[in-house]
Amino acid sequence: MSAPVDVTLPVHAGRPVDVTLPGHAGRRVDVIPPVPAGRRVDVILPVHGGEAWLEEAIASVVAQTFDGWQLTVVDDASPDASADIVRRAAEAHPGRIELLQNTSPRRAAGARMQAIERTSAELIAFLDQDDIWRPEKLALQVARFDEDAELDALHTDAVHIDAEGRPIPGAADRENALRARFGWGTGPELAARLFDKNAIRLGSAMLRRSAFAAAGGFDATLFGGEDWEFWVRFAARFRIGHLGEPLLLRRVHGSNVSRVHAAERAEGKLRALEQMLEAQPQLGPRAARRRREIRAAAGLPDPPLELAGELFRRLAEASVRYCHWKSNEHVEAALAGRTDFDLLVDPGDRDAFEAVLAELDFKEILAPSEKRFPGMRDRLGFDPTSGGLLHLHVHEQLVLGTPGVKNHRVPIEALLLDGGREIHGVRAPAPELELLLLALRAPLKVSTIRIARRWRKNGTKTLQSAIVREMGFLLPDVDEDRFAAALRKSGLALEPDDVLGFVRAARDRVLTTPQIHAFRRKVLHALRPHRRDPAWRAARRALRARLREPRRRTLPRGRLFALVGADGSGKSTLAGELRQWLGWKLDVEGAYFGLPKSAFAYRTVRRLRRSLGWRWLDAERWLLAARHRAAQHARARGVAARGGVVIADRWPLPELWEPPQPMDGPRLAGHPLAARERALYARIGPPDRAFVLKTPLEVLRRREPDPDPALHARKAELVNRVSSSDVYAVVDGDRPYESVLLDLKRRIWAAL
Repeated sequence: MSAPVDVTLPVHAGRPVDVTLPGHAGRRVDVIPPVPAGRRVDVILPVHGGEAWLEEAIASVVAQTFDGWQLTVVDDASPDASADIVRRAAEAHPGRIELLQNTSPRRAAGARMQAIERTSAELIAFLDQDDIWRPEKLALQVARFDEDAELDALHTDAVHIDAEGRPIPGAADRENALRARFGWGTGPELAARLFDKNAIRLGSAMLRRSAFAAAGGFDATLFGGEDWEFWVRFAARFRIGHLGEPLLLRRVHGSNVSRVHAAERAEGKLRALEQMLEAQPQLGPRAARRRREIRAAAGLPDPPLELAGELFRRLAEASVRYCHWKSNEHVEAALAGRTDFDLLVDPGDRDAFEAVLAELDFKEILAPSEKRFPGMRDRLGFDPTSGGLLHLHVHEQLVLGTPGVKNHRVPIEALLLDGGREIHGVRAPAPELELLLLALRAPLKVSTIRIARRWRKNGTKTLQSAIVREMGFLLPDVDEDRFAAALRKSGLALEPDDVLGFVRAARDRVLTTPQIHAFRRKVLHALRPHRRDPAWRAARRALRARLREPRRRTLPRGRLFALVGADGSGKSTLAGELRQWLGWKLDVEGAYFGLPKSAFAYRTVRRLRRSLGWRWLDAERWLLAARHRAAQHARARGVAARGGVVIADRWPLPELWEPPQPMDGPRLAGHPLAARERALYARIGPPDRAFVLKTPLEVLRRREPDPDPALHARKAELVNRVSSSDVYAVVDGDRPYESVLLDLKRRIWAAL
């Protein structure tokens, strides 16, 4: 038993026991081991291969100042002496500790459910085999349950300890701070917050058995995410409290199940996520981010887009000569649509290449003028299965240089296209040529000003960290003789030893900033015959690029889309996610055609109306709303005119203007200012496409119960009466969020 946690077994009735826990040295705890008449808490402890710390975990239960507990340990087919440790403890404490043994593993959730079915106390607490409780944990939690009859679950803060039981200072501070501001209670909002971040450590929790059973318990089919899925489900219906004391000592070590089985548990979490979405569709807007977080935490690559696989398959069938000429370390990320492809294409195969892109519905997109270079164009593709985007930088010439300038063409395209290798089905140049290009690009990406500022500092840190990582990725595959031969074929006046010496020094972090400056001068000298413009003209172009307001890429023809629906249809959330989706690569802006409640003038008039009771201010308020909508329309049309995309939340559609309260339309019928209001609305034409989210009223009321029922019903009736036309596209809103989102992505892509 490790020194920081020392509990002597057996415990003799009525005698105090010395308990040394992290932060509790020298405390004496009275333990009353005989089985009490009124057992209140069943403690559940599943074990699989836990002999290293199991005795300490059991001892921390025995040391509780509250005596109304029974411990049930499930030995889940342990391959070690865990069962013997439990038997010895049970013999020392007759009637207090029960051992259940499985001949084949049921995993943690199954083992916990097995123990719960064998027990009956009104409260349940959970402990993991490698964790420890503070002696007062059960007493403090039971007292809270006694004080609050409506409390269904109560969890606490935690302290992290290492394998030897030593506290890890500050390790749990962030998660404890998160719990303090979480806003505990019950309902969909709490469930959504727990979906975003499971802030409950199961080993700190105590629950009422009745609530646990009514919630359905743990899903024993899950290995990974089982407690996360349970808490999200539980929080939607039952009240959860938080006790801001670190009563759980969570052991962090290399043998944690979450680490040893990281990939398998990540798959379990992904299955748990899908189950949560099926049960609680309102969590849909959060799902994509959580999937990415789960995969990234486990080191799992994102699945490739079907579009990417089809693209490279068809290019091979068409015998198009191409290669992905840089950053092949990130080919997997590019296949998943998380970063760009830089494809060098033989100019002789341009027509065949463009034919493949046309078949796959890639769109032409235009870079800002300061980012347009000779022999380069941009294409954007859409994967209809996942909704992901694939961005291609298509090069027919290799143009290098400082950002925004790119003043040197390196005429080695034929060398890169000949031979090479395949990486995940994508053609790439020989590693020697890719490293040569990387070595040329690296010093050019460092400005003279940065070199001067960092003259006496580490040179490796002067370079971009991504470039240094890429050098480390390429070097093991580079043959020095082949590198020297490739450099000779390039015709560049550089010595192989200079180039490889620069790269190795950067990789080994012994590079100095003066060495970067010296190598940069050699590179510029070697590229001098291949300059696009004289130095003065390149400098002018660089200055113009710095001063000009940067913009994202645009379309040859901008588009204006609007989402329309009653309260609860999800239009605002969908509009935000669609803007984020397309805004990854395009100039995308939003527009809001609801009431301008945050605008100063509108807010002031509304406050005056409420405080002074002047009814004539109502007309001014509606006139301000009309001006806001007309101004939003003018701005949106301006964005579309320059090739951008606008995705509007709501739109003043005449079909929704029926009295007595038109949706986003004129409200001053019969008033002296009605003509002026109508004139403002007359300026607002239809969008290029309005997506009308039709959703049954009962679904809308379930999602948004707050709006006035009669008004809510009227809005739903107006929306659900709209028919499809050249402008209006009817969308079924009574589906899971992700299905509606993917449907909208497909329709928007088809309309671009």
